[in-house]
Amino acid sequence: FRGSDYLNRVSIHLDFNTLRAEINDGEREIEIPVGYLLWERGWTLPVTLPAIERPKKPIVDYFKQGFEHVVGGYDHLAFLFGVILLVVRLRDLALLVTAFTLAHSITLALAALDVIAIPVRLAEAAIAFSIIYIGFENLLNLRHRGMRGTLQRRWITTFIFGLIHGFGFSYLLREIGLPQESMVPALLLFNLGVEAGQLTVVVAPFLMLRWCVERLNYRTWPELVGSTAVILLGMNWFYLRVVPV
Repeated sequence: FRGSDYLNRVSIHLDFNTLRAEINDGEREIEIPVGYLLWERGWTLPVTLPAIERPKKPIVDYFKQGFEHVVGGYDHLAFLFGVILLVVRLRDLALLVTAFTLAHSITLALAALDVIAIPVRLAEAAIAFSIIYIGFENLLNLRHRGMRGTLQRRWITTFIFGLIHGFGFSYLLREIGLPQESMVPALLLFNLGVEAGQLTVVVAPFLMLRWCVERLNYRTWPELVGSTAVILLGMNWFYLRVVPV
């Protein structure tokens, strides 16, 4: 380099021909005799480019993708954790998880098949809001001791918010794509993977919470601390997803 001057040496290989040139501050273009080389070799350029085919993903991988997405989706886990915090009976747990599964399966399928689409930013903000809402509902019911009435209607709340979470699941599925020849089985396997992931991450915390409440006689503090943590996490995600960086 000399001041603002520069000199680049370029070597271009076309078939068995080699073109060498220099680029400096005064000469910034290189002429490549592509037309002559095509004529000399008798080659022709294709009129249309060949379609680029994605490598086919084994259909079983969709189950794995659904499972991993839930286990690694901390916002979905926070929502589920908030939902089960005040649950005492396994029957109630099954009802809530089923409501969530049915709901997200509906919007997941509709979004993955391009029937319904909403902006990613809006869906992610709504998911964060659902986490905040569940946490505050838990605190209110701990204060007023009215959880039985809440459980009778919480499955409706869980179903409604599950519809929103379904859009979150769909973005990954749209990214990896659905095979045209086996779209329904792939969608079903992805849903089953999501369900398996949910059961994996829900059952252990539920049993631990019930053990703390029943054996250690801790009646409120696990729910209180857990609900507060859920609210703080939801607020943090909501801020990050709404306020532009």
